[in-house]
Amino acid sequence: MTLPNNDPSGDITEDTNPTHTGPAPAGNSQPMQVVTPSKKIRKRSVVLLGIAIILILGGIGSWFGYQSGINSRMQNEIGQNALDAATQFQMGLDDQAAGRLDIAQQRFEYVIGRDQNFPGAQQKLAEVLMAIQISRIPTEVPTPTLTPTVDMRGEQDLFAQIQQHIKDSKWSDAISTIDVLRAKNLSYRAVDVDGLYYLALRGRGVSKITNGDLEGGIYDMTIAERFGPLDTFAAGLRSWARLYLNGASFWEVDWEKVINYFADIYTAVPNLRDGSGMTATERYRIALYKYGDMIAATGDYCKASQYYEKSLAIGRSATVEPKATEAEHNCHPDTATPEPQKPTDTLSPTVAATLLPLTPTVPGATPTVPTIAPTAAPTVAPTTDATPTTADTTPVPSATPIPLSAIPSATKAP
Repeated sequence: MTLPNNDPSGDITEDTNPTHTGPAPAGNSQPMQVVTPSKKIRKRSVVLLGIAIILILGGIGSWFGYQSGINSRMQNEIGQNALDAATQFQMGLDDQAAGRLDIAQQRFEYVIGRDQNFPGAQQKLAEVLMAIQISRIPTEVPTPTLTPTVDMRGEQDLFAQIQQHIKDSKWSDAISTIDVLRAKNLSYRAVDVDGLYYLALRGRGVSKITNGDLEGGIYDMTIAERFGPLDTFAAGLRSWARLYLNGASFWEVDWEKVINYFADIYTAVPNLRDGSGMTATERYRIALYKYGDMIAATGDYCKASQYYEKSLAIGRSATVEPKATEAEHNCHPDTATPEPQKPTDTLSPTVAATLLPLTPTVPGATPTVPTIAPTAAPTVAPTTDATPTTADTTPVPSATPIPLSAIPSATKAP
């Protein structure tokens, strides 16, 4: 006998460990079997499985939400950084124009720290640093003393003139005046003069490169490096000038190498030019179609067409356009068979302006058109004193002309 087990969940189950209150019935020697509560186990398994699925789905959803939040925050941060950099750059320009150079330097450095490739930030920082260095060079004011001193007014005037030349961006005049000052007194404010010499050489080098004198600009910047490191803008401009010269050295020798060099120069500094006046853009355009001519000569018209198209994309040219058209036609020739043209009616030979004499025909007979045989040109016989005969003087009656349309056809009845 089994006793019911009151489960807290409300289900009544059988007790798996029954207690016997009396002896077993007589005549029954088999042991009693224990009943397993399989129904309750299945129900609990389903509940636990559902809870596990809910927890897993909740965890996955939380993870995706977390990632979405991070991405959104990063996008907002990038946009905020760009806005802050643009604001600080504009404020730096205002500070530079107002003469607040230290504040402008801090703003430009902040912008570069946020975005190293921010347009114009490197150049403006270099200008501010140059202006700060010029302003920090003290102007010597002569003080009266009781002891006799060497007359230094010549050196002082030259030094002030050098400073003024640099402020006016007259780099060559500044360098010439520095040479005069050093020739007069090499030890006069040597450190300050070296700083001015650096600024003048750096400024003249940039000016030369931007005006097409690449070799001269590179030389001035190399000399300026002996007095101090170049800023980012000047060093980068010198590197592009060197690449330009290297690429131009392969001109009309190896067009493929010219393209490799000027592809980068055209993207970074398209207006960079040398003493010939040809910009990087123009050299890149010419090299493209010249290399296309070489490829077209080998028969690879499809590849040549690509270089022609790149050249025309930079600038239209009456010389390149026919070549591009021909290369495209040879790359994709017309395969359709042309339709046969219908024979055009040809005009019959013009009838000679010879009047046909009226030829009498028999009624009912098929009229025929007489064939006109070509006659030789008449020859004029020499005149004699013989008396003309009667036959020679008898006039020949002329025939009445008939148009060709009046001749009946062969099938017309009489």
